[in-house]
Amino acid sequence: MEQFNTVVNQNLGWVHENKYVLPVLSLFLGMYAALARPKLPNFIAKLFENPVFRLVMISYIIYRGNKDPQLALMIAAAFLITMHMINKQQVEKLCCGYDDAGNCIECFSKKPSQTCCGYDDAGNCIEC
Repeated sequence: MEQFNTVVNQNLGWVHENKYVLPVLSLFLGMYAALARPKLPNFIAKLFENPVFRLVMISYIIYRGNKDPQLALMIAAAFLITMHMINKQQVEKLCCGYDDAGNCIECFSKKPSQTCCGYDDAGNCIEC
């Protein structure tokens, strides 16, 4: 076991000695874990849409940054990822699907009597 510890300390000792590696690694792992995220509950989405709540969160991140920069970075990353998820959910509500170029095909139409999945370059309805 001591041989293992010696090998690890010789090869990875710099990870513990450098004060920037662990926060960056924690941030990377947190962002990687966010890729497997579930859909946000409605009450959290409404909370993050409130400008007062966002201002309080940003103020808390700034305050926490003076005391614990690693925690502040992780909170900021979680805040940004959550805001991104909420915006992505809102965009997905507007899209029926995506074309070959990755552009959104809109679910709403210009005329109420038409059911359009999107519009061509001339502005004509593409019926579903």
